[in-house]
Amino acid sequence: KVKEQIEAFVKNYNATFEKMNELTAFNGVKADNNGVLNGDSTIRNIKNMMRSVLNTQVKHIQGSIHSFADLGILTKRDGTLELNASTLDGALNKDMQGIADFFTATGVASDTFITFDKQSSLTKPGTYSVEVSKLATQAKKEL
Repeated sequence: KVKEQIEAFVKNYNATFEKMNELTAFNGVKADNNGVLNGDSTIRNIKNMMRSVLNTQVKHIQGSIHSFADLGILTKRDGTLELNASTLDGALNKDMQGIADFFTATGVASDTFITFDKQSSLTKPGTYSVEVSKLATQAKKEL
């Protein structure tokens, strides 16, 4: 099932990317030939963010999966993705927990008296030091 979901991710990413290309296409000086969103900087920014996410290494997680490339997901010259099935199969056979960690937000406490409660979109990967100055019901790291 994981393999099917990763294949679907690549397929849907490509469909989205190709639709954005269609909507922003420049086919000549006649406006009738151009995509309806030609010149729209918002679409350009979204495409750049999508590419950035795909090329980002996820640090501070266990295992061998730290990037989409480690799963066999590569960016082609035209910006769409291609899936190397043998790389994906190898990752699935070797490090299923690493794949789960790559796609999920997790937190691990180094002390048994401290627990990771939750994360948000503001949570940044890394190591946080917590200093307990008095007993409390809950400590939190300010971002």
